[in-house]
Amino acid sequence: MRTESTIAMIVVARFGPRTRGLATVAALCAVITISPAETSASPPCDAVLPPSIYSPVGAAPIIEIWKQPSLAEMPPQVACLGLAAPDLRMLVTVAGTFENAGGAPAILARFGEVSKLLSVSYWSTTEKKWRPLVLAAAALTTRDSGQPRNDFTNAELQSGQDVYFSQKDSRGAGEVIYRVRVRESSRARLVIETENVTAVRLFALTLLKPGGMRALYFFEERSRGIWTYYGLTRIAEGSWLISGHENSYINRVVALYRHITGIPTDLEPPAAP
Repeated sequence: MRTESTIAMIVVARFGPRTRGLATVAALCAVITISPAETSASPPCDAVLPPSIYSPVGAAPIIEIWKQPSLAEMPPQVACLGLAAPDLRMLVTVAGTFENAGGAPAILARFGEVSKLLSVSYWSTTEKKWRPLVLAAAALTTRDSGQPRNDFTNAELQSGQDVYFSQKDSRGAGEVIYRVRVRESSRARLVIETENVTAVRLFALTLLKPGGMRALYFFEERSRGIWTYYGLTRIAEGSWLISGHENSYINRVVALYRHITGIPTDLEPPAAP
């Protein structure tokens, strides 16, 4: 895998239908035309990926953030999230290109190897140092059992069934259970969905309700051994992430991007120092 040769990020923050600017904005970990109502159906997403927004191999990903958005300005991929418009408070997209000799199985394995999240670092904007992203992470036998098990195999993920894992954030939030679903899997394309199924809480404060963070990750092989990564994360209403924590969000999103694409997560310099 090639590491990033340029770490400077391009971040576009949209705070309304008329305001657009370059800003340093940022992540909690966790991947569009908006549909009129929440639905359990999975809309087809084959024809809606952006054609050329990806950063080149060796460069940092391009990140775009929309806050309190105008629905008309949303990228068309939002429809793939089955999103009810009133719930959307922030949307984050991450787009990059990376070398991947292992093909789709290698990418899928990254999502199944939940225990390896313990090795992921992100840059703390408050402490000005690298910190672990999570303090605990484990695959679960079922959603409700809380019983840890070995990491998921590719065969389990490709079955199309939901799998669940628990994660404890390093910033003091309690344990959160996430759902993972592989929506598409082929030799040259993967679409993977994740969502928190329990609330994200810090002591008595609810930071995110169940389903408050839903992400989609699109991977496509563009040429032999060269893949694109397109991640979308929607943050629902009631989230503390909406105000004052954008730089932290960027660093967490980049940590996950680096982890999945095989780049050292503590590679200097940080995305949002």
